[in-house]
Amino acid sequence: MSVEIGLLYSRIRRDEKLLLSELRDRGHEVQKIDVRDTTFAVGAAGDSTAVGDGADGAGDTEQATDGAAALADCDVVLDRCLATSRSTYTTRFASAYGVPVVNDPETARVCADKVETSLALAEAGVPTPETRVAFDTESALAAVESFGYPCVLKPVVGSWGRLMAKLEGRAAAEAVLEHKATLGHYEHKVFYVQNFVEKPGRDLRVLVCGTEPVAA
Repeated sequence: MSVEIGLLYSRIRRDEKLLLSELRDRGHEVQKIDVRDTTFAVGAAGDSTAVGDGADGAGDTEQATDGAAALADCDVVLDRCLATSRSTYTTRFASAYGVPVVNDPETARVCADKVETSLALAEAGVPTPETRVAFDTESALAAVESFGYPCVLKPVVGSWGRLMAKLEGRAAAEAVLEHKATLGHYEHKVFYVQNFVEKPGRDLRVLVCGTEPVAA
């Protein structure tokens, strides 16, 4: 059975090209939706949104795609956004418009937050590195000291290793924690500390569909 699939994306990489090729080979219609050029209305939506370069909307305009209109004919949406913020909100909008999403908004929300992810994995009985969460620099330092060195301090929200720090000693830990505490966003006031795990020069990326691993 052929279905209409909406592909939410911000960049077409090799993975997306493979997905597009496989979906089309199986006879499905795919609509690519670049979220960078799309607006999503809360409630009722029109056909397009005029984006002006002036404060009053005057001047040259560009027509941004209306998200609700783009998703109207989709049977299901596949989220392939790179940025966590885009993934979190666009999946929520698609769900609000009544379109099933893979991954669903709740999954996107949990996976966007390392504390939420760790709690979900622990509840499911999935082994993870020992983790402690603190909300003050002094208690965070105590958590670091409880692990010993090296250990790892990670931002609660973020990916690709950005703002992650491998702490090699107390002086480094104090400096990093002090710097983190001065950053503006409230998320930086949450200190996510993990035991450092030696690995054999590689990472494992496992894709799970439902409860079954399907690729690695």
